[in-house]
Amino acid sequence: MEDAFPFPAHYHLPPFFTLQPVATTRGQQCELWAELLLEHCRFHRRFEVDDQAPVFRHAALQRQLKPQGVEAVLEHLVRSGKGEWVEPRRRDKCYVYWNTPEQWADLIATWAAETGHTNTVCTLFELQAGDDARGAAFEGLSTPLLVKAVRCLERQG
Repeated sequence: MEDAFPFPAHYHLPPFFTLQPVATTRGQQCELWAELLLEHCRFHRRFEVDDQAPVFRHAALQRQLKPQGVEAVLEHLVRSGKGEWVEPRRRDKCYVYWNTPEQWADLIATWAAETGHTNTVCTLFELQAGDDARGAAFEGLSTPLLVKAVRCLERQG
């Protein structure tokens, strides 16, 4: 059975699920949501999040962050460099960078050096689910993020 994510105390407070009207308070709230989202996604190895993500709903409180609040949180994540819109025009889903593409690229490069895969061809599938990548930090990485990481490696030469 999967361990339960350890939600911070403020997640269990009803006002956390209401977008705050004062700009300073809203900024702090978005930062708390962004931190929570990054840790939640890391814990569950999620690489994308949308406005329907379960983390935005708290069943016991019977509260959920409304779409405007979700968009504010995701926008904060994107502006801080910890996310990127999947479709910038829609703004309802983003890649979550609990590791940036550059960090994923570094992990892949380290793995390649340690396992003798430097200067060899590996398919995306081999990197995501191949026997040699089993247990690697990037195992199961979503295809769009893996492609971004590989492009970083290409730029590095």
